[in-house]
Amino acid sequence: MSFRKHFINSNNTIKHALELLSKVGHDPILFSVNENSQLIGSITDGDIRRGLLKGLTLDNSVTLIVNFNTKFIRKEN
Repeated sequence: MSFRKHFINSNNTIKHALELLSKVGHDPILFSVNENSQLIGSITDGDIRRGLLKGLTLDNSVTLIVNFNTKFIRKEN
């Protein structure tokens, strides 16, 4: 499914998040998920910028920049 290109495992680095954001193009948002594909939160380029300004590095985990107050919609089959 095309929405899965917006998923990033919560164990990944900020650098990997930047790489994925550049690939998703016109929809610049990622959804951090755990190993069971359960939503942890969202990540935008703004979240990354704020993290870097606070002293985080590209090698830090995305869990340090995740927005845990993510709003979402469920798609019913």
